[in-house]
Amino acid sequence: VALELKNFCRRKDWPCGRRCPELMNQFGPQMTLSGCPNSSCRCHEGLPPAEELLPLLIVCHEDPTCIDCSQTAAIRRKFDAVLYFPTAPSFTRWLSSQERGDVTPWCVLLTGWREAQPCAAAMAAVRSGNTTNLRIDATRPVLREPLGGSGSGEMNIAVGRMIIRVSPGRQEQIASEWALDGAEIAGLPLHIASSDQQVAEYLTSLAHQITIKITRVSV
Repeated sequence: VALELKNFCRRKDWPCGRRCPELMNQFGPQMTLSGCPNSSCRCHEGLPPAEELLPLLIVCHEDPTCIDCSQTAAIRRKFDAVLYFPTAPSFTRWLSSQERGDVTPWCVLLTGWREAQPCAAAMAAVRSGNTTNLRIDATRPVLREPLGGSGSGEMNIAVGRMIIRVSPGRQEQIASEWALDGAEIAGLPLHIASSDQQVAEYLTSLAHQITIKITRVSV
């Protein structure tokens, strides 16, 4: 899994990815950072109490070039970072390690048709806390306890929107018919894209919808 971080950290008390022990432990040498060049970074100093951050784009697709190269630069400007998973199980492992419950979704997920249904099942499992319907995976982390308790509050997860890249024609028809059930399973809106242009348009639109505010806390 290759992760590119640009001053990106979801922990409210760690504004700099390089200084976030959780991220370092999780990604280790695979993590690259374009800012904050040293461990003594104080990037939070001088920032306002709240800062608007761009969302994370997650790509779960067997083809890492599934986003048209001509659209890549424009798309990347809409997101803080891009995280790539070649298979649904690898995405499921990552999602299982993320906070859930009283959280603000911060990710847009782009999948192929092959990965769409298992990814939806993974999101349903993390949202409900019931992983019995997932395939056995000894390397999958145990789900975190929900933030805000396990009462009747809304159970949010890291992903807030999902785009499924399909081929035009029969595959598009099948995916569109499944999308209503898939949205109910995943617990979030699904969007079917049958062209690179549609993918780019959805990503641009959804990036604005998922942009969130994170409160900085003194460290």
